[in-house]
Amino acid sequence: MLSYRLFNRDQLHWKRHVISKRSSANLPCRVIVPMTTEVLAADTGPEGGVRCLDVEEIQYYNYCHDSQPVNTKPIAGVQDWRKHHHKAFGLSQSLYDTDPETNKPVGEPNADTFAVVARENNAFLAVADGCGWGVNSFLAARTAVKGCIEHLSNHLHKASTTQEIIEIMLNSFKHAHERIVDSKGTITTLCAAVVCKVQGINCYGLCVVNVGDSLAFVYRKDGCVQEVTTGSHDSGKRDMKQAGGCIGPLVGDDPDLSNLTCSFTFLEEGDIVFLTSDGITDNFDPNVSKMTSPKDIDNLLTPMKPSKSQESLLDQEDVSSNVPATRDRSYSAPVDREAHNADMCTDLPCIYMKKVIESESPCGEESSAKELCAKLMNFVLQNTREKRMFLEQNRDCRKEDFEKKRKTIPGKLDHATVVAYEVGHFQPQPLKLTFYDKQRPKQEQKQSNGDQERITKPHLDPNPELLSLLGILK
Repeated sequence: MLSYRLFNRDQLHWKRHVISKRSSANLPCRVIVPMTTEVLAADTGPEGGVRCLDVEEIQYYNYCHDSQPVNTKPIAGVQDWRKHHHKAFGLSQSLYDTDPETNKPVGEPNADTFAVVARENNAFLAVADGCGWGVNSFLAARTAVKGCIEHLSNHLHKASTTQEIIEIMLNSFKHAHERIVDSKGTITTLCAAVVCKVQGINCYGLCVVNVGDSLAFVYRKDGCVQEVTTGSHDSGKRDMKQAGGCIGPLVGDDPDLSNLTCSFTFLEEGDIVFLTSDGITDNFDPNVSKMTSPKDIDNLLTPMKPSKSQESLLDQEDVSSNVPATRDRSYSAPVDREAHNADMCTDLPCIYMKKVIESESPCGEESSAKELCAKLMNFVLQNTREKRMFLEQNRDCRKEDFEKKRKTIPGKLDHATVVAYEVGHFQPQPLKLTFYDKQRPKQEQKQSNGDQERITKPHLDPNPELLSLLGILK
């Protein structure tokens, strides 16, 4: 029989303690509360996410405007991926410039994929970033996330300890790799996280496995942003041109697991776990963003008062009765993978993320997983706007001048993805009706889904480069 002892947070410093190892053997082994299996909320994307594994399915998905499921067969225990909730939410966006011939962003299709599945006392999330452009990278990322979350859905309920969760997650990566090989996809990064309730103490556990440069973070309830995947790369020395590892057939049918890392930390109710592709994290790096201090962010965070039509996209009140307390604005330095390293307070990307997350909401919203995703995405869109405009307006200039100028402009163009989950006992209420829904005549609300799709919705900001926090929540 597995034994465990009770402890308080002062004795273990668990609130700031992140442990990263190559396997589960040396990670904390804590007994967990049995994991429930009923799905209360789910989200996946972009453009159908794990429901669309080829371009034709995406075209069908876009044509139907998500008015009906693309794949009627349950995926990871989810029959209907339209169970959206402000506590389990994801966004994916291309930051690339527009191709004048196709009038679409270059690098299509988007090779990032995310998924989040929330259950009563647990949740699992995954993000994959297909390496390179093209259909095969797109296929690798979607197949990886689908294979990973299906394995987690089928086996997590068997776990009784945090170490067993990590073992299941490692097997989910193996399953995802095999699915990629079978599908003839290429290579992709993969980051997965499982939130569970720890038995005997009033907290949750966060188990993370990642390979490549898709990373995991926690936005603590007291206002600290902390990276959980620090063990997968050297702090301040990560080569942004190299993912560091991948699954999929890199050499023959073998993956590159050189930076495969298992991580664990404790969580409190109200903390927000979020996973990102490098399109998000790299744009918070000082060398990429060209920022030297958090004050530089203020130029990109000028509050934008939304129009009434724009309010529809974030007009969401907290439907849960257990609203976390307002987050303390003071900064607490994140901690290194095992040693409680005070020097981590110089981790500028986390400080920048904190400032963006805690920036003023146009609608006065409390912090939520949905709003966190929107704020991070809005920031990287704004920070890369100048580079997109330059590329679109100077396609005919000399190559030497073009490259020289481009290097001086802030931001990295990429596919950017973030998915988040707010920790706590999950309630199955859906998102509140939007501003537009509330203004719609009652007879229109009674129409079928197909009829609703034909209703003309309010037009948002016509300039895609000025997408506000509201404009990206589609």
